[in-house]
Amino acid sequence: MHLGHGLDSFFASSAMSTELFERELAPSIEKAMLRSPEVVLSGLLPAVVTAISPNIDLSWSLKKHLLKPLISAVKSSSATVREGCLTSFEAVIARCQNPDTQLEIGQELSKLVKETKAPDTRALYSHMLASLTSRCSAAESLSSDVASLASKEGNEQALDSEAKVVRFQVFSALVAGKKPVEALIKAFRQGLSDKKPATRRIWTLQLGDIVWSLKADELSNSAASSFLDETLEVALKACNDIASNPVAAAQSGSIAPAYVLTAVFLERLRDSGMKSLSQLLKSPILLNAQALDDKVSFLTSHRVYSKITSADEAIWCVRALSAVFRTSKSAANVAWGQAMLFMLTSTTISPRARQEASASIQTLCFADAELLVSTIAESLWHWLRSVRLEEKDTPAAAARTGVERLYQIFRPISTALGKLMSADSSKNGDLVRRQLVRLLVLCRQPLLPRVTWIDMCIRSGVDPSSLVAADPDLCISEARLRAQVSHELHKSRSDRIDLACRTDPI
Repeated sequence: MHLGHGLDSFFASSAMSTELFERELAPSIEKAMLRSPEVVLSGLLPAVVTAISPNIDLSWSLKKHLLKPLISAVKSSSATVREGCLTSFEAVIARCQNPDTQLEIGQELSKLVKETKAPDTRALYSHMLASLTSRCSAAESLSSDVASLASKEGNEQALDSEAKVVRFQVFSALVAGKKPVEALIKAFRQGLSDKKPATRRIWTLQLGDIVWSLKADELSNSAASSFLDETLEVALKACNDIASNPVAAAQSGSIAPAYVLTAVFLERLRDSGMKSLSQLLKSPILLNAQALDDKVSFLTSHRVYSKITSADEAIWCVRALSAVFRTSKSAANVAWGQAMLFMLTSTTISPRARQEASASIQTLCFADAELLVSTIAESLWHWLRSVRLEEKDTPAAAARTGVERLYQIFRPISTALGKLMSADSSKNGDLVRRQLVRLLVLCRQPLLPRVTWIDMCIRSGVDPSSLVAADPDLCISEARLRAQVSHELHKSRSDRIDLACRTDPI
């Protein structure tokens, strides 16, 4: 990739044209793919396509020279070749601008998906078709065929890609203000009500992506309302059993629909014009999500969210936590705070989900800094206590990171406080200073590594010396309040048994 971009100024952007690529590069790349597919597909072809100008149309080059070798590479026994094939196809199809060529390639891929018996190969063809459909509006006529395939698909990987094709077509129709064709709606209804938890999970994730991607005015139009009325109620009925036994659902990998529906209803649809919204909000799964007890709620129980393994599930869990915080302020308790800390620090959570958690903390802090900071502060004290006492059945133990990553929670908070100061320092100044004082004892190296209170104040746009000079009594009061707790957390291991027997909170 760096070689391709290194030639950018001399070759790729200035000298390359559509005709030159078709005449000189495409035939050579075709021959090279037959000789050394590992080299060409894993690095060379994606690098060349990425380096050339976006205005160059590769439709004819793909159709005439590159498509057949790419289709053949899907059947390779080498995992490197198969992975490179998908990467290369995604790079090339993104530069195809001819609708007729897009449709022709889509029809060929759709035919391969129908005729291929091997599940793994069919899954790869479906993935290529999903990549094409996500970028090409000309593939609309393929939607009915793919929907019929998806309703009979038994392979989870292939079903995931086929469901994405259906999702792209439904989303395109709703954005245009049109009702999706009946075959697409039928595919969603069948998938959402399927007896297999894995199938319901795949279709619920696709439904959630549709709702989350639509704008407020698009959600309120008649086409979107009709589609959501026909699908969301089915999805809720299919996952109501999760509320009664969320731990079992988490262990089986079927907890994702609960996260998706909680986030969708409480965040995106609460103010929409759905006919049955008031009744759907009373469903067991949504009432359970807003429960305050972490032993009851599937959303704030560490026995549930610690079982999350995929990035999509973690992202939707973060979105559901944010939605509950905005909807019910009383739900912002220590259990909620520790769940968000887990999403931000756990070794089992993907980087994408951690980024989502950081962005959510920043947004929530900007909206209600007083509540967010107080919740996170108390959650941090409970987390520290669990780590120092080596308690087993706690979110801190499930995260397996101790206190090493807790500094990450302060970055979005300081960014949000800085934005509040920049927006209106005279109005928000006292609010920001109170939150910084609340973090005075927590932001110290002996308690949390890589955190200093002075840096926290500076990033928030507040001079720490002026803050202390303006209200020394408040700072001393906070220090005295937390001094005993801080001292107890650093007692030797021999004193921990006596500390655990105390009855005072924290």
